[in-house]
Amino acid sequence: MHLDSIKLTNFKNIASAEVSCCAKINCITGENGTGKTSLLDAIHYLSMTKSYFNSSDLHAYRYGETVTAITGTYIKDDGTTEHITVSLKKGEEKQVKRGQKAYRKFSEHIGLIPIVMTSSYDISLINDSGEERRKFLNTILSQVSRDYLQNLQHYNQLLLYRNKLLKEENLNADFLETLNVKMAGFAGKIFEERRKLCLELAATVPEFYQIISGGRESVTLVYSSDLENSDFQSLMEKNLEKDRVLGFTSAGVHRDDIKFMLNGHSIRNCGSQGQQKTFTLSLK
Repeated sequence: MHLDSIKLTNFKNIASAEVSCCAKINCITGENGTGKTSLLDAIHYLSMTKSYFNSSDLHAYRYGETVTAITGTYIKDDGTTEHITVSLKKGEEKQVKRGQKAYRKFSEHIGLIPIVMTSSYDISLINDSGEERRKFLNTILSQVSRDYLQNLQHYNQLLLYRNKLLKEENLNADFLETLNVKMAGFAGKIFEERRKLCLELAATVPEFYQIISGGRESVTLVYSSDLENSDFQSLMEKNLEKDRVLGFTSAGVHRDDIKFMLNGHSIRNCGSQGQQKTFTLSLK
């Protein structure tokens, strides 16, 4: 499948544009501030129903506008077409359509049009918190596994309930145990999928890094999770008192991380900006 054409209306700094694409490599050129990155972000919207750069849709509107829309036409391998539309209107819910039918849940669309996005912001994978690295894993796995996305959504919803419960003065121990049991099933599946992906990345990233860097140094990638040495329910029991004091769940797959190493040392601490960018490019 490839993008055949895209139409933008009041999207970021683009008032109106229609772009046709070819089936192979497409190059976008233009002066700074003319909308090259906005166009790429619009393509990301069509695949993931949201921006690559911002968590809020408020940044999608062109200044002073209250409505924005993105429409993309894709040609599938069998020659048939897919028409995807993302529409935003301030004060109303976002709408994503496949053809003429609006999705009931945006998660139903994820994976239909797989996408890999690279940008200068990718260095945040190394220098920012573990949340960025978990987001990276989730983006990949959600596009290839509908079950993973559903498990993640269920786990995060139950995590909200658990954190709210921990803040209550009179803790309902039975309800807490019920949450722990339900979360354990989802946590185990999330852990296994992430571990499997990281093993695959650990086998391929060093190879690509060597090609790009000219073989000057070696890199490694290691998945880190609380579930490596303990099952979820044991973790919850062990950390209960701590969680009660903090008012949130301090252990679990929502705390997972990835360690990026350069010649045995943390890339974050010892890698130059060029080395960090080369690593993120190899990762993507």
